Amino acid sequence: MRFVRAADEGGEGSLGTAAMIAFFWLKRQEDILARLSWGHYRPADTPEIARVFHHKTGELVEVPLYDTDGTAL
Repeated sequence: MRFVRAADEGGEGSLGTAAMIAFFWLKRQEDILARLSWGHYRPADTPEIARVFHHKTGELVEVPLYDTDGTAL
């Protein structure tokens, strides 16, 4: 989170976002840079989740886009 904060403060928010995706969603660099799209992040049919497809294993995981108290992220 310190890295993400530093990236945001340095005007490089995309780097912080990529770091968070890699850490929290267990995504590899090539998946983040070449395979992830906005359609995965917020699918039209279920905007309250993110669909994370792991190309290595073929697993599709749906990650809720809200906190444990129900607050939208």
